[in-house]
Amino acid sequence: MSVQTLEPIEEAAPQKVSAIWRIPPLPALISLLDRWAQRGLLQRLTYLVVGAVALGAVAALLTLYVTILPDGSSASTISDFMREYTVLLKAAMFLAGIVIIVLLCVSGAVASKLYPADTSPGHRMSWIGFASDAALIIFFALEIGIFAANILLVDHVSDEIIHALHVVTFASAYMLGALWIPFFVSFIVISRRGNVFPSWLNWFAAFTCVTNGLAWFGCFTLVGPLNAMNGLVSLGGPTVGPVPFILILSVYLIMQELPAGLARLNAQLTESARR
Repeated sequence: MSVQTLEPIEEAAPQKVSAIWRIPPLPALISLLDRWAQRGLLQRLTYLVVGAVALGAVAALLTLYVTILPDGSSASTISDFMREYTVLLKAAMFLAGIVIIVLLCVSGAVASKLYPADTSPGHRMSWIGFASDAALIIFFALEIGIFAANILLVDHVSDEIIHALHVVTFASAYMLGALWIPFFVSFIVISRRGNVFPSWLNWFAAFTCVTNGLAWFGCFTLVGPLNAMNGLVSLGGPTVGPVPFILILSVYLIMQELPAGLARLNAQLTESARR
């Protein structure tokens, strides 16, 4: 009878920690953040800070709408506005490019959570939501591109052309109010059925769907609160809901992964320090 020799089991080598994380005071900071995360303090503090930032951003944008942005009635007023605030507008367009990247990342992260939880035939609801979200991001990127081109053309074409491109950019953005509705419907339905997101985030999504839908009224007029150029309904509404929603949703997605990542990194640093 042959005796089978068992090979000794080798322990898995511990993951190496990059030397960057060992630079003081990073290990102490990571340990502190890990303790805060385990107690839930880090999450609450982050939501508080981001919520304050979101409210500040909304207040600042609404102030700009009322005090600086012109409506769509005068070609010369719009051209003068573009010339006076060229540097500010170019900076805003640069930041808008970063916003597009963030939107793409958030869209992919949300889709990865909704799709597995979707129980509709063929994952129909999640596909509708993803198509809606993708359409909005693509359309929004095109709007930004046209507006950026208008800024560059302000000293090279007539005021009437600048006026026309400005109105086309903002007035056509009324479609953003319609494009995002299917996303929010699928987001809320799948989330409630599969317990994907907390109830407060589902309610926030419903609020954002309503406020963003106010952009739809921007197709009716060039002046007044319903105009899409500076109106507090058609432009202010899509600011009040979507800006905080995107920020809070981004933080929620990060906070779902961050505590475990901090705990793992802190354990690796602690083990490395013992050697």
